[in-house]
Amino acid sequence: MAFSIVIRTKFLDELLQQASASGVRQVVLLGAGMDSRAFRMDWPEGTRLFEVDTSAPLDFKASVLRQEGAVAHCERITVPVDLREDWPGALAAAGHDPAAPTVWIAEGLLIYLPEDAVELLLARISALSAVGSWMGLTLGSRGVIERFGADAVPGSAASMWVSEMPDDPVGWLAGHGWDAAGYTLRERAAAYGRPIGTPPQREERPGGLISAVRR
Repeated sequence: MAFSIVIRTKFLDELLQQASASGVRQVVLLGAGMDSRAFRMDWPEGTRLFEVDTSAPLDFKASVLRQEGAVAHCERITVPVDLREDWPGALAAAGHDPAAPTVWIAEGLLIYLPEDAVELLLARISALSAVGSWMGLTLGSRGVIERFGADAVPGSAASMWVSEMPDDPVGWLAGHGWDAAGYTLRERAAAYGRPIGTPPQREERPGGLISAVRR
């Protein structure tokens, strides 16, 4: 699992770089947690990065950042709100402009949400996304809950996993107005020169790592 986090991090870093190169200057990290991209990545001038999460992780993170004297490489705006509440309203109040393209990141998030909440989240993202917006998602692959979830590893973070990716994630996103491409962890690992040596235990469907552009 640690290896998968390394691969997905690089995948989403590259997506953010591509979106920035295309001219996008708004970034929204949903369920931002301890994400440090505002500090460790180089951002074009004028970039505004919104970190959306509940107050507890954002407050803890702020204390660590103060202790380390960390300096963001862009305009960083924290938005303390629960994603089950009116986060679009909170994001708007923080200065997000839905008329300008945005790059959205939901990393390690959707697997914790039931399917109806995932649909609502995507609908809200789509409603706030101008043409030319980008999105990066990580989705739980089919069978991952069975292998690593509550029954397999009681008490772990995986015990809170509740949703896996749809059968056709690219088609699913197309229905919401996004041109998407899906990749397996194995594909991206090989592309980054870190191939997974062991053969897959079952057929891998594309879509665990998603990049998408708003039509």
